[in-house]
Amino acid sequence: METFMKLEKQVVSLELAIKLKEAGIKEESLFAYYGNAGTWHDAVVSMDMYTTVDEEFKEHKLLPAYTSCELAELLPSALERTATWLTITRQWKKGSWKIAYVPDDGEPNATHYGPIEADTLADAMAKMLLHLKEKELLPFIIKDPPKPA
Repeated sequence: METFMKLEKQVVSLELAIKLKEAGIKEESLFAYYGNAGTWHDAVVSMDMYTTVDEEFKEHKLLPAYTSCELAELLPSALERTATWLTITRQWKKGSWKIAYVPDDGEPNATHYGPIEADTLADAMAKMLLHLKEKELLPFIIKDPPKPA
């Protein structure tokens, strides 16, 4: 029996990491995929490890392998323009995660975003970020969010 969760289950998949980079999502993560000449390795390294290894490895390019916690920091808890709130649900029988923004008034026919489902929480969050970016509901995630006055 496993006593810990594998890192691959805690970070976004390589496919979604590439899409997040292409979408211009802020590139800050504790972990990264690495590669060069347009080829990414489906292996995750820690940024601490990357900064302490030999020069040959440092020639690789890095692609953020966001954790679910890092992605949660980018997802807003509510979408003010649509009066919806973030909900995260674990589908135990399927072994998957669902993320949606649902109306705060409980109106079943109101506009909402999702649900988006994925095998890992990080992938579900990444898919939601990409969906909200596509709908132009997250203009701030390309750069730092505005600082409070």
